[in-house]
Amino acid sequence: MLACSYRLLILTALTLFVVFIHKTNGYTFSSYTSNYDALGLKIAGNDQLIVEVLNSDTNNNQQYFRISYAPYNNSSTNQQQCFTTYNIAESLYIYMVAVGRHPTATSVFFAGEIDDGISDDNSSTFIGILNTTTAINCSGYTYSITYLTDAYNHQQYFVLGIEPQGQHAFGITEEFIFVYLVDSSSFVLWNSNETWTTSHFMPAAIVVQNASFIVAAGYTDNGQLDGTNTPVVYLFNWNPLNKPSLTIISNWTYVDQTQQYRTANSYKMSLDINDETGQILVGIPAINQIFLLSVNANSQLTQLSSRDNGLRYYGYGKGVAWLNDSIAAVLTNQYTFDSETWISSNVYFYEITNGTINSEISLFPNLQASLPDAFSSVLLNIISTPAGALIVLDQIGNILILLPTSPGYSPFLNQNSTSPAFSMPAVCIPGTYSSHSGVDPCILCPQGTKNTGNDTTLCSTCSSSTSFCPLGAVAEVNETALAQVSQAQTYPDSPESTQFDDILLQNMFTIGRTGPHWGTHCLIISPLFWALIVSVMALFVITFMCVLKLFVPKDPRSKKWQREIRRVFRQTDLVGEGEFWVGGLASFSIMVLVCFAYAFSTLYLHRYPIERLTTNSNFACDPTIRNAKFTTGLQSLAVPLTIDEQNMFNILNNQQFTVHIDFVNTQILCTNVAVELLKNFGQTEIDLTACSNENSILSIAFVLPYQSITAEIILNSVSPIGGLRVGLSGDELEIGSYSMQQLQFYEPFSVPTSTLAQTLAISLQLTKVINRTDPLSDSGEEEYNALWIPMFQVNLNEMFLTYNDYFHYSNLTQTTLTLTVSETAFFIKNIQQPIAKEADIIFYCLLFTIVCLEIFGVIFLIFKLLVIPMINFVAKRTCPTALEGSDDEEEKDENSPNRKKKKPDDKFYELYDKTNTTKNYF
Repeated sequence: MLACSYRLLILTALTLFVVFIHKTNGYTFSSYTSNYDALGLKIAGNDQLIVEVLNSDTNNNQQYFRISYAPYNNSSTNQQQCFTTYNIAESLYIYMVAVGRHPTATSVFFAGEIDDGISDDNSSTFIGILNTTTAINCSGYTYSITYLTDAYNHQQYFVLGIEPQGQHAFGITEEFIFVYLVDSSSFVLWNSNETWTTSHFMPAAIVVQNASFIVAAGYTDNGQLDGTNTPVVYLFNWNPLNKPSLTIISNWTYVDQTQQYRTANSYKMSLDINDETGQILVGIPAINQIFLLSVNANSQLTQLSSRDNGLRYYGYGKGVAWLNDSIAAVLTNQYTFDSETWISSNVYFYEITNGTINSEISLFPNLQASLPDAFSSVLLNIISTPAGALIVLDQIGNILILLPTSPGYSPFLNQNSTSPAFSMPAVCIPGTYSSHSGVDPCILCPQGTKNTGNDTTLCSTCSSSTSFCPLGAVAEVNETALAQVSQAQTYPDSPESTQFDDILLQNMFTIGRTGPHWGTHCLIISPLFWALIVSVMALFVITFMCVLKLFVPKDPRSKKWQREIRRVFRQTDLVGEGEFWVGGLASFSIMVLVCFAYAFSTLYLHRYPIERLTTNSNFACDPTIRNAKFTTGLQSLAVPLTIDEQNMFNILNNQQFTVHIDFVNTQILCTNVAVELLKNFGQTEIDLTACSNENSILSIAFVLPYQSITAEIILNSVSPIGGLRVGLSGDELEIGSYSMQQLQFYEPFSVPTSTLAQTLAISLQLTKVINRTDPLSDSGEEEYNALWIPMFQVNLNEMFLTYNDYFHYSNLTQTTLTLTVSETAFFIKNIQQPIAKEADIIFYCLLFTIVCLEIFGVIFLIFKLLVIPMINFVAKRTCPTALEGSDDEEEKDENSPNRKKKKPDDKFYELYDKTNTTKNYF
């Protein structure tokens, strides 16, 4: 009995020792059970089924496969989905899962290691198959697991590829390579160093098109010890008769000495083969690049093209998948290089033609297919099915399936969907179209085209040249819908001369101008012109008198006419005070100038203020002439105001504003519009006073509770918007000498090559304009007129999106416009004053009359002292007989009893008369 107990004790101790060794040297996978990006791809699929492996449930106590069967749709999810646990004696950790791409392949392959504490030196690698014995259903699956007989260390880098028919499985690790034969459930296994030409290879991805076309990608160190590795792609051929059976046919290596990959996250690559063209798409997220390779006639891998996503982040090309022969999807994760912090995840869709990776045509998530609420924003990987479905795995193990849609449709995801989430076909919204089948979203109609929603497979050309058809147009909208309405006017400048005497002389002694106002009108209204006309008539009279004097001097009638003419015109002589009859003729020209001056002054006086002028100044050559001068300037609101200015401010501050917004070229309805007033303590809804959607223009209006606010206009729709017009209105008011103008302005915003962004901000700053008008007379009262003028502060580059920006950044389900209304810290002060008041007009008119008389007096003085003696001198020598009659007549006049006797003081004039033979003539 004692011996038995002793043996039992020894056996127990030995068992505990083995368990201790087992546990201390064991490799545990507990840290990986919730990491769906660790050690391999956890999803697989074809046109028959989609499978995901979950190494633990939410409670970390059950492992299972989640399988979904075709047909893939939301309505059949519950009936076509099941969970199959793998409750095997050993605790397994499954690295990856894979299926054949052939439509009839229904076997699920998986590979991993036993997770029960076996040491690194003796880990048990296995490959398993989940087979169905009957029609596709969860109860018909059976397990088949085969362990590798040789002991290898834990494999951190392990890839598994399945032949499309599901007959062979190819596994590559750092230490060994194997081929699993399904029919015989056996391995063909050999060490990796028998295949690689380099000392070390870390596999990252594998794709099997057929037994003679196997592609694997990974990193090799080329025998170097500096810790850097080089991306490489191998092309294999499998021949079971060869030893080893996988033979390297060709390889492609990316060499860039500037790149170094030292972290585990850096050693990721992705692969996919185009079933039609045989082209290979390679993603290397560590360098933010994808490459397009092909196999030439000599079975050599050659690079066709490449594409990068900048150098600031890494993660571009985390997953690649061909959707058809010309469209490929690329998973783009953005991580920072320094801290490996995740930034964003997107799936870009590229069109690949003629060996070139063209610009991206769209992306996922997008506003037509956004991630459901239960999904993580971090996307781990993507795969595709032969029919073109795209399967996406997120960070927490959820999967969604974008199913290809017919032309005119795009995939749509319900926000309440749970994993696995299947997309549903949704017709393209107006302004977009889809001309092919696929999982990419509908795209915007190019500029100059439209889609009203009747036929969503194409966009029709806008027929009218005056139509507003921007990017994503839903209809042809007349350009007048974006007309600008502005009340802001340039305040007039004062004329060059603000002195009335200068203005009067300039308008009196100018026949015409060479500027824009010259014409017949200027000639007709010119005072100098009419004065010259009168002077020409006077010249005719003088000529007639000369003819009578020179050619018929003896004719009594001639003498009579001469005497009468001299007598009459001496009575009108204002220049020589009745001394010269010629002065009487000149006086008529003076009277013409003076009359014009008085008329001009009277009319000019009433060309004030400019607000009351409704017609042009037809009395002057310049039709814009006015009796006003102007001063303008900015004044800070911090400067104290006068009483009159404060009264005007009070009226402006009490004006009620109504906001008018037109969303042009859109089909958003009024039921999708909400307006909220943003306050420091929360939000308050503002009711719309008007809303309509006519001719593809959504027009809304709402009253502001106070003048300075911040409001949000929310449009709960993803319909594109072509343009925007924002306006403000307010009633007019007049109190005494204070007048507030009606407020009515609109400012349009549009970029024909772009569409409106989903999040935009407009800042509207209002400035007071105070117009003061001084009275025309000293007894008058100052008048004040005021209005608000707007200044919009927007950034059109952020307000509108180009085609590329639209599918990059438009992923919201609503459009939000933030409108901020505020007042500037200054106001504009305009002052209008008359150039000449009534007293000034009277004074300058009298002064002008005197000036005219003095000017003509000087002319006649010169004429009397210089011209007449010269005429007299010439006449004596050329026609002496013509002057004899004048002397005889003078003698008769002297002998006449009515002749006034000369005074002694007149001797000087008598001496002058004897030498001036033309005195009586002029």
